[in-house]
Amino acid sequence: MVAGTQGLEVVRKGATDEDEPLHVKGIDVQLGGQVDGATGDSSGTTRLVDKNGELVAASGSIKLDLMRIVDDPGSIDEQLLNTPFDAAIVIPDRPLAALPPQFQVPSLTGVIGGRINVAGTLAKPTIGGTAHVRSLAAIGSRLVVPIDVEAVARYEPSDGQAGGTVEVKQAGRRV
Repeated sequence: MVAGTQGLEVVRKGATDEDEPLHVKGIDVQLGGQVDGATGDSSGTTRLVDKNGELVAASGSIKLDLMRIVDDPGSIDEQLLNTPFDAAIVIPDRPLAALPPQFQVPSLTGVIGGRINVAGTLAKPTIGGTAHVRSLAAIGSRLVVPIDVEAVARYEPSDGQAGGTVEVKQAGRRV
């Protein structure tokens, strides 16, 4: 299955009458997915794209016992909670200036990207991610040397374990 939008516009009223409405245009949605009835292998992908390409992609896969779901529809909750899956959300590298206007930071330059992975089962997931900004600098400042920032994190909700690091480099050296 494949589906998508072309020329999508979303308008949402402001929280109060004085607030400007949220108006998003120029970002389209692309959806794809498949289910193999014989094996239960299932996967799907959702992408947000604009004139510069992919903004974000989310994908995942799981192997379900489809015959069990057909024979016992009440088992779907237990099966979804305990069946291993893999999912990822990816933000491909993109210059800050090439982001949609709603996400731009006018006073900064640099390239942003990242990834979040979720694996395991819904009952016991493991969540990990990385995010980075490369060549981050203030526009118009000749006194500041651009920096690179990389963050890595991992979280296991079942036992509350969490950890992470943030590294900042300037001219290739840790700051």
